[in-house]
Amino acid sequence: MRTSIRQMMTDNPRGDKCSGCGERVENTAPGVKACVCSTCAAKATAGIAAARAKQETEVKEAKKAERASRITVLDAVEMVLASAKRRQMHVAELTQKMIDGKLWSTKGSTPTATVYATIITNMKKEGSKFRKTAPNVFGLI
Repeated sequence: MRTSIRQMMTDNPRGDKCSGCGERVENTAPGVKACVCSTCAAKATAGIAAARAKQETEVKEAKKAERASRITVLDAVEMVLASAKRRQMHVAELTQKMIDGKLWSTKGSTPTATVYATIITNMKKEGSKFRKTAPNVFGLI
């Protein structure tokens, strides 16, 4: 079990020697005493690094879960086209309905271009659900 410098100091009631290594402690800041030996410093650094790594891992897992729960651009396009009375729509209208319906959001300055590029890229793959019926107009197959 790792012992932090703060724990070493509180374990030592007199406060003049480190309970971890036995070295004398020094005032590192007003009212703060800490051991300055390399052993205790290495232990403290390792503990801090482990805590940071654990926190970063938790943040990454939370972001991954959030991404998994979001609807993709293609899913949103398919939903809008399926619910439309006409089976084809201009990409600008598609994008506006996706944003208005809160199916998809973006921080980018050109969401229409993003939607267009995503659909075109998907159409190049085998098994695409989309077809281009006119310039900038798409429909479901």
